[in-house]
Amino acid sequence: MTLNISKGNELYKNREWLIKKYAHEKINMRELAPLAGCCYVTLWSWMNKLKIERRRNRENVKLPPRKFVYLDADQNEFIDGLLLGDGSIYTQGKNSNRVAIYGHADKHIEYVIWLYEKFKKMGFKCGRIRPMRNGYQFKTLSYSNLYNIHCRWYPDGKKIFPTDLKLTPTLLKNWFVGDGNYSKDPLIDSVCFSLNSIKEFVQPLVDMGINYTLRSYDLPCGKTRKRIRVAAASRDRFINYILSDDPEIPPGYEYKFKKVNCGAQ
Repeated sequence: MTLNISKGNELYKNREWLIKKYAHEKINMRELAPLAGCCYVTLWSWMNKLKIERRRNRENVKLPPRKFVYLDADQNEFIDGLLLGDGSIYTQGKNSNRVAIYGHADKHIEYVIWLYEKFKKMGFKCGRIRPMRNGYQFKTLSYSNLYNIHCRWYPDGKKIFPTDLKLTPTLLKNWFVGDGNYSKDPLIDSVCFSLNSIKEFVQPLVDMGINYTLRSYDLPCGKTRKRIRVAAASRDRFINYILSDDPEIPPGYEYKFKKVNCGAQ
């Protein structure tokens, strides 16, 4: 919101008015200057002349109210699935006021638009979709409940599997969309998670009759790639499982599902 400076009222010279607004109503000086009809520097000068004691910086800052969006279990699960792949949640600086931002980048503009609309329907306000070097990105505004999710996924600043994360079709589907491929057989690659945490997470697939291999590969950059490769005999069962809670295929990623024989067991 833009405040117009009203020149000529000279309220910045009125000691009683300044004390009321600054000391009693706790309006900080940058907000008070246009109300007083002057610039920040003039207000500073006149408060010195009128011997009005100024607050310390930390007392002078009015932090915005923390925003919160209520998320049901399915919506929290959807976001967790995105964080397994290319989604990220981060804070801004040390004075984050316990709020965080969700951001997502992808090469497919139609997928980014789809996600953008999903977050808007959840109740999040988002910035504009922006082009990047290798794709497109959107970010939400800061929210307090995103901070709680951030603490689960980045307890020490590094992304990990949360200890309470259990395998579901939605989680695996979003992970497959973000980090998966389907050239010959379905596979998912991961670099940031440990081999043991991935092994524990996907172990329930065996009980569903979905066979897979889990291997690690050293990369030239010094990192290690972990790859889940679904066995050929289990690929239809795998795809049908991840679509069982929600059959919608995200736009831009139809090619990862085109070989499925829906209904095959």
